[in-house]
Amino acid sequence: MPEGLGVADEQLWLVPSLDVDAGSDSAAVELFVERARSVASRFALSNADDGAAVVDICRRLDGIPLAIELAASRMASMTASDVRDRLDHRFRLLVGSRRGLARHQTLRHAVAWSYDLLDDAEKVLLGRCSVFAGGFDSKVLVR
Repeated sequence: MPEGLGVADEQLWLVPSLDVDAGSDSAAVELFVERARSVASRFALSNADDGAAVVDICRRLDGIPLAIELAASRMASMTASDVRDRLDHRFRLLVGSRRGLARHQTLRHAVAWSYDLLDDAEKVLLGRCSVFAGGFDSKVLVR
């Protein structure tokens, strides 16, 4: 549930995960490339290995725009394969600049901020659902 500032005429926009099903033609990969070029102007999906690594990064990050932007920011000092190979430590790898809001500086802060918005019953439900290795949806919850 989005949380606003409570100011007059404020509009809240839900930012869903980006599509990754189209592979290198997906919105997630497009965002990654755009953001990567902002820190490494010569970045391109110049070979199949780079393209496959970026698609894998976007899939492993579930198309989450903030996570993709943080991963792409690493292209200034890493290759796409390096980022992909280090995603097992994503909470250490995906750290943003110090200029933004605290909850947007790292993926860990964003997850913690979102979790803190849940009431106690929702936290219990999330804890119970976390046992599903591939994720879950409402169909799983009603069975």
